[in-house]
Amino acid sequence: MSSLKGYFSVILLLFFHFSLFSQSTDIVINEFMAINTTYAQDEEGQFDDYIEIRNNSATNWKNLKNWTLTDTLGIPDKWTFPDDATLEPHGYLVLWADEDGGQGDFHVNFKLDGDGEELYLFDQHGNMVDQIVFGQQVEDMSFSRIPNGTGDFVVKEGTIGFNNEFTSSVEDAFVNPFTIYPNPTSDLILVSNESQKISHVEIFDLIGNSVIQRNIENKEGMVDLSHLSVGMYIITINGKYSDRLIKL
Repeated sequence: MSSLKGYFSVILLLFFHFSLFSQSTDIVINEFMAINTTYAQDEEGQFDDYIEIRNNSATNWKNLKNWTLTDTLGIPDKWTFPDDATLEPHGYLVLWADEDGGQGDFHVNFKLDGDGEELYLFDQHGNMVDQIVFGQQVEDMSFSRIPNGTGDFVVKEGTIGFNNEFTSSVEDAFVNPFTIYPNPTSDLILVSNESQKISHVEIFDLIGNSVIQRNIENKEGMVDLSHLSVGMYIITINGKYSDRLIKL
């Protein structure tokens, strides 16, 4: 009987924990870049790694006073949000991971490891509200939730401070010079560009593994996807343009 009571106690404890988690999921880690060398600059003009926090609520403002962020689960309060850290409905808050708090309140006291590590977000009561464990990252490519705010993390072009389903946020206007056809496809795609030669095409799976790399010498070339499993992938061209690719 005592073992049965213990079993139900554990179940109730787990239920309570996940209930707290589910009540706080409006605030999420939405995007980060762990190897930022040329993509986005902070207030000092430095290319520091960044972490983007999003408020998924369409109606509620959220103050993050006494919330904490860490890359070490055993130290949940490694960095504490400043008192004025407030997120408007569907708003974004960008934190610079540079270990340089002297540059501003939104510079956290740890850096991101491009070889992979962990991120944990806690509310003011010490409840974990979001977490991500990630592996090797791609230079100047973000790890972002698709669909924006709710989906799994995928490798794509950064959209710092904007909806992850946009193509770009750093450039004032982004013109797509590339054609990828057909998409979806079952075996081959044609990648073409009328304005310049394509030098490098790379395709990633949704957990960030590079599955195809292809150099194209002319303005267009075929890429064979026949050996890939059915599913969604991310295609990048010259490390800048990115799009979703569906393999049938």
